[in-house]
Amino acid sequence: MQKARQEGWRARSAFKLIEIQEKHSLFKKKSTVLDLGAAPGGWSEVVVSFVPEGRIVAVDRLAMDPLPGVVVVQADLEEQGAQERIREALEHKAHVVLSDAAPNTIGHPATDHLRMMGLVELIWHFAQGLLHEGGSFVCKGWKGSEWSGFVKMLRASFQTVGVMKPASSQKESREEYVICKGFLPKKALPTNG
Repeated sequence: MQKARQEGWRARSAFKLIEIQEKHSLFKKKSTVLDLGAAPGGWSEVVVSFVPEGRIVAVDRLAMDPLPGVVVVQADLEEQGAQERIREALEHKAHVVLSDAAPNTIGHPATDHLRMMGLVELIWHFAQGLLHEGGSFVCKGWKGSEWSGFVKMLRASFQTVGVMKPASSQKESREEYVICKGFLPKKALPTNG
């Protein structure tokens, strides 16, 4: 966190998205980007630097400090009307949907993994209706049997699907990011959620 503050970022997670962008070139200067589970805004803040002429919408159920160049929507993805509110804020479908969200943990690895997978599946279910054909989807997950099955399922919905653990992730962390490019909406498979 100290390095993030020194470099002017809100959160250490900023470095992870910078690494993902350097490797996968997700953003263009006029992209429309949706950041789900965005608080405190670390990823949205990075996106502004890559998308100077696009539209960025950050969504979280928690309140978030305003960010120049970002439309902030406080909404719970499970509440009725959330998708319509976010669609209005986007103005049209997103070229990139991002999520660095994680649930509150209890310290029991198996339970925490299942909680994370419930959140990941909710985000993917939600993202499908807001992602532009040919668009990209980036989502954090935690290693485990359910995660590998989720990544495999995404392969049917995108031209390319890869998994990476950024160098800026803590070594002991189980987190990985799935990076999907070339959304194929007609082939998208619904989640079990």
